[in-house]
Amino acid sequence: MRAFLRFLALAANDFKSRYAGNSLGAAWAFAYPCITVLIYWFVFRAALKTGGSGDVPYILWLVSALVPYMFVSESVSGSASVMLDYSFLVKKARFDWRVLPAVRVVSYTFIHLFFAALLLALSVFFGFSPKTGDLWLIYFLLAELIFTAAVSYIMSAAAVFFRDIRNALGVLFQLGFWLTPIFWDISSLSPRLGLAVKIINPVTYITEGIRQTVLCGSPFGLGAAYTAYFWLLTLALGACAALLFSRLKGSLADYL
Repeated sequence: MRAFLRFLALAANDFKSRYAGNSLGAAWAFAYPCITVLIYWFVFRAALKTGGSGDVPYILWLVSALVPYMFVSESVSGSASVMLDYSFLVKKARFDWRVLPAVRVVSYTFIHLFFAALLLALSVFFGFSPKTGDLWLIYFLLAELIFTAAVSYIMSAAAVFFRDIRNALGVLFQLGFWLTPIFWDISSLSPRLGLAVKIINPVTYITEGIRQTVLCGSPFGLGAAYTAYFWLLTLALGACAALLFSRLKGSLADYL
């Protein structure tokens, strides 16, 4: 229990340190995503009159997919530099540096839980909740957390040897941002093209799952085969991360 509390304290300190020196402090962590959502809503709905699905309010349709994507992209990108940011701890013989990627992911989870609650509040406001199907949100929050942690562990170790990886991730997530069905409906694609998007971009499983849960009350439109693919991929990534960290045990500090 004491170790868990120390872990949470380290995550909370990591969260606060990202905004140290700013006059508004951690308030930027909540203000920036809100401003981003409002800008996208204005551009795609108010200005271009595009997006949405049927009679669903566009702001709810947008936020249900944008919130999980921002969490995955920001957590993985932030985790890529965590070993370098905490190199002074990695070099301490008594400190277990293997927890650092998890610390970074959890520090982003604080913000994500706030926006997940905001998403649920929006669905209540527009009359889409509460319903028993909302319990599926717990499943998808856990799914995105496990997937994000697996990728974050791989990227945190890789960035020690390839310092340009964070810049590469920025480009990759920018491409993924438009490849993910956030501003467009995946059902508008042909079955073959839609399947290709799902396979290439596993984050689609999370964004579509949360969107279908919020709007429809169930994620069953995803299908059992896609669910199996997502979890097999996640387990494979987790196994790769475990193997990579076992190989680096006792030698990572030499590369920092």
